[in-house]
Amino acid sequence: MQFNTPFMSLDIGHKNGAFYLFEFQCLCLGQHTFEKSKFYYTQINNIWERVFETPDLEKEMVTAVLPYIKKK
Repeated sequence: MQFNTPFMSLDIGHKNGAFYLFEFQCLCLGQHTFEKSKFYYTQINNIWERVFETPDLEKEMVTAVLPYIKKK
């Protein structure tokens, strides 16, 4: 399934090597959690690692929107 949107909020769980989608939003999602976060998780070689990074809202918005605009 594909969505024609530059933004999507996904609540995903992971257990025993499987991923589960709990909820998704494409239009009305806030940035409160993003702005208050101090880290995020990424998976490298099947290992989840915590990455400590101060969020940059403007950078993430441009990263999401620019490719969307360029393909239009």
